[in-house]
Amino acid sequence: MKNNYDTIARYYDFLSRTIFQRSIINAQVYLLSHIKPNTTVLIVGGGTGWILEKFQPSGLEITYVEISESMLTLSKKRVQYNNVQFVHQSIEEFTSSRQYDIILTPFLFDNFSATNAAVIFEKLHTCLKTGGDWLFADFVDDPKQLWQQIMLKTMYIFFKVFARIEAGKLNDMDGLFSRYQYQKIDERFYYGRFICAAVYRKEL
Repeated sequence: MKNNYDTIARYYDFLSRTIFQRSIINAQVYLLSHIKPNTTVLIVGGGTGWILEKFQPSGLEITYVEISESMLTLSKKRVQYNNVQFVHQSIEEFTSSRQYDIILTPFLFDNFSATNAAVIFEKLHTCLKTGGDWLFADFVDDPKQLWQQIMLKTMYIFFKVFARIEAGKLNDMDGLFSRYQYQKIDERFYYGRFICAAVYRKEL
């Protein structure tokens, strides 16, 4: 199955923190500071679920979509004080009749081809309420930074082998947010500007 992290779920956090120290964690924790109490949250690609332990507001209704059964099993052990509905499904298959106040997609779109990323983006766009915030975190592709290019290439080779991800390069996500007329209201960079955490507001 493509884009499935079952084979490396147990080692994912260790690998991430060994390479990036706390940068990936800090980027996502920063995004969580934009979530208010008593809101509805859709998380896609939450990985091992450590992020569920970091939610400070209470009274959240969280829908947690994850394709990896191993990742989902780990995530279920980390629920704290909020109501979490776990959905074992790919985002391509996921459907919802409700709209959410917040969408969180940490390091999701770097798994997909440009075509599939656009389709998934449109699906999630319809799941977000007007005026809602899309909390986005991912890597940055700066062609002027050779070390970033080397790291990206190495990462894509690794994850193609062990997670069968379909992508071979990062997508132009800023372009997609602009096309759908989102307003970027906040942004921070980590790990030498290789990791970006941004908050986009749905205006229309």
